Amino acid sequence: MYIFKLVLIAMSIILVSCVNDNNQPKADDFSTLSVKQFTQQYPSQNPNVAILLKKLRSLTALSKLDTYSAQQALNIISWQIENGGFGLHEVEPYKKLWDGYQSRSEWRKDGEDIANFDDGATVSELRFIAEVYRNIGNRKHKLVIKKSFQKGIEFILKAQNMNGGWPQVWPAYYPEDNPRNYTNYTTLNDGAMMRNMVLLSDIVAKHPPFDTDIVEVVNSKDVLSRLKLGVNHLLNAQITSQGLLTIWPAQFDPLTYQPKAARSFELAAKTTRESVGVLSYLMNWPEKNTKVNESIESAVQWYKKNQIKNLKLLNGDIVSAQNKVLWFRFYELDSDKPFFTGRDGVKRYQLSKIEEERRKGYGWAGNWAKPILRATQP
Repeated sequence: MYIFKLVLIAMSIILVSCVNDNNQPKADDFSTLSVKQFTQQYPSQNPNVAILLKKLRSLTALSKLDTYSAQQALNIISWQIENGGFGLHEVEPYKKLWDGYQSRSEWRKDGEDIANFDDGATVSELRFIAEVYRNIGNRKHKLVIKKSFQKGIEFILKAQNMNGGWPQVWPAYYPEDNPRNYTNYTTLNDGAMMRNMVLLSDIVAKHPPFDTDIVEVVNSKDVLSRLKLGVNHLLNAQITSQGLLTIWPAQFDPLTYQPKAARSFELAAKTTRESVGVLSYLMNWPEKNTKVNESIESAVQWYKKNQIKNLKLLNGDIVSAQNKVLWFRFYELDSDKPFFTGRDGVKRYQLSKIEEERRKGYGWAGNWAKPILRATQP
């Protein structure tokens, strides 16, 4: 019996080693890339490529605020959750200081506010207060902002999973057996992971508004190693279809890299809008090894192949539009066939076949990859 147990233990060790070899990103894949090199080469020197990061730097809802005053920054900081993250997706609450009673997040668990990265949450707040810090002189206010910024960055780094991705919500909101546990997966949907990576990259490179001493609280070498892990995670998650690398899913299992569904109308799929964010980042990544170049070239070719000219989405319908181009939001994992899904979760192949509320209330198509194709023109 003792020998049998030893055999089982040995087999388990071998199995774990195999899983790790197959699924774990190798942190040293970009070992030659130093902080100095990253700072010199990020973002791309090609302006058409560098501009691709603009949307991932947006302040989302916070762009509606009409002032970058110290008081506005202090208002926002008062809503920061104890673990360093933020949880709101609307701007109105931030116009006043937190009263100590209102919910600080749209996500709550066991009576506690839960921070998240949904719709730009946490990243937008940190960008905003960094911009204020850059433009004020009051030392007391700057100290408060700097401390808040440090807490926020620590939250983002803690939320990164062991393979290099970021979930939509952290800590885990739903248990594994809950139908909505997709929030635990690595999340590209609405730019969640990519906003984090661009934020951290801008900090390492001291790209405005992070060109001040606010970044003294950040260990750039550690952050760069996290970014390397993140890039490997993205490369491993790129979907292979019919033997060819294509684009990425909206969310995926961080261990197996299997694409996952989210809401009932968001089935597992190749996802064009979210993949533009991934591709934009990889095109700005300083160290282009063979795997990165292959990933970029394959995704660009996929977008070229699947673009549809002279059409656009208008009020839930696909209509003719001269000189326009579109891609549908979702494509089947094993083919390039687009599909659409209503709240019943049934896959359909004509947009007109789903209910009006979903047809008009979701971005089923767009010209998302047009800047990518422009940037890759000879």
